[in-house]
Amino acid sequence: HGQIAGSATVDAAGEVYHAYRWSKASGMVDLNPPGSGRSFGNAINNRGWVAGAVATAPGRSPLHAFRWTPASGVVDLGSFGNASSANALNEAGTVVGYSEGPELGILGRAFRWTEAGGLQSLVSISSVASEGLDINEAGKIVGSASFDTSLSDQAFLWTPGGGLQEIGTEPSYLAFAQRINEKGLVTGQYYSAPVDPNGFIWSRDSGLQLIGTPGTDTSNTGDVNKLGQVVGSLNGRAFAWTRTAGVVDLNTRIPGAPPELELWQAQAVSDNGSIAAVGN
Repeated sequence: HGQIAGSATVDAAGEVYHAYRWSKASGMVDLNPPGSGRSFGNAINNRGWVAGAVATAPGRSPLHAFRWTPASGVVDLGSFGNASSANALNEAGTVVGYSEGPELGILGRAFRWTEAGGLQSLVSISSVASEGLDINEAGKIVGSASFDTSLSDQAFLWTPGGGLQEIGTEPSYLAFAQRINEKGLVTGQYYSAPVDPNGFIWSRDSGLQLIGTPGTDTSNTGDVNKLGQVVGSLNGRAFAWTRTAGVVDLNTRIPGAPPELELWQAQAVSDNGSIAAVGN
């Protein structure tokens, strides 16, 4: 609907951020609740509801995940003991993110929040670090989790019926799932070594597919839409991917482009196939 959520500074020093929602009709609306020192708007759904993180008191107090609606305002979603933050929400208003807990050595636990059930951990407390990064309308959640002291995160898919499952990224050095569409197509990042990233695409039917060759190519996946179009960057050039066409260099798809134009990174793709990209 053309609504935007984000964060903006409100002080002369540029250090204090307030969450906002913007629309063409309303302009920028400050969502920071009275008595809170700062807040961040991280996600918005098609109902105009916003999720993010808000300070529990003035000053440098811990941040808690929140959900904002026009009817309820900012609702503190709580935490497992310390700070928390929301990363995404779907049309039903289910929120996902991570929360630091009171357990020694636990850096964070992926959570799912619903009005009926409140804050629910998606992993056992044996996970050293985990985070929920996206959720689709069926309530399927993707993110990353580590289950040993090496902090080697692996991509996961969580479903209401099946719980948590890894999605074939082991034995990577590091992997995390960032996006999931309504068909269950998942995109994310796969590191074969600390400085060797490759974007990946995963589905239950086709398994894991890497963009490029580990150790040779560098790539990432920026977004996926409901049609299964994936966008990102491969060796510094923006691409679009579909199951039928594979990887297509977007620089070859710009009619009348000047010779010096180069698109480096495709950031987002809408459900009608419009792509936002960064270039020179």
